[in-house]
Amino acid sequence: MAELDLPRGPRELFRAVLEPLARAFGGEQNMRFGGGTALAARWAHRRSIDVGLFVEPDRYRHFHWTTGGRFTLDLTARASVSRLAIGRDDTYVSFHGLDGHITINPGALTPEPRSPDTVCGTRLPLETTNEILGKKPVFRMAQRRTILSHDLYDIAWANRHDPAELDQAFRAARRNELADILVAFEDHAEGGSELAPLLDPADPRLEKQAPAIVRQLVHDHLRDRGAGPRRPPGPIPGR
Repeated sequence: MAELDLPRGPRELFRAVLEPLARAFGGEQNMRFGGGTALAARWAHRRSIDVGLFVEPDRYRHFHWTTGGRFTLDLTARASVSRLAIGRDDTYVSFHGLDGHITINPGALTPEPRSPDTVCGTRLPLETTNEILGKKPVFRMAQRRTILSHDLYDIAWANRHDPAELDQAFRAARRNELADILVAFEDHAEGGSELAPLLDPADPRLEKQAPAIVRQLVHDHLRDRGAGPRRPPGPIPGR
């Protein structure tokens, strides 16, 4: 168990929403901190500017039905909000004068998404590394057919520095989803678009190698996997 400091930038975003969200969801312990910023807090491997928070679906449904309840009033009383959108599948918040944004998403990929780690000075748990990593190939790369540089780099970094967690993450993907990732790679290559450069990667060489590393990992897991049923459709958690 560790108390992890958030990088500057995400730290200010998090502080701006923590109290209103904790009130809306019945306490800090009822949320989870995930996404690339959580990985950056663990690994210090790259800069990440956004905040991704996750809650149980029932709590989020109530939040959405009540259009955030007092959350909107509480939030706007604390900070200058530039955008607030409370949707059925996620909530988006950004502020004037602060880079990045916050998303609040319902659900989880794995049965045990909470880690014993917490954001420093709070009771709010970080998600497990395999929960965070698993969402990248399953929800973004397979379901959305989207290839992003920070996802590739995070997976390549985990392959080098935390392979056990990465293996658990890939086990959350079904065989057809792994095949869809390869299609996403092909579509990206055919589209001719360049991957956006990362912000201050700790290993620039790994950033360049990451697409080939991840593609090979997907090939290897697909080769070793038997046929399986398709995952039921549902909301797509954020980063």
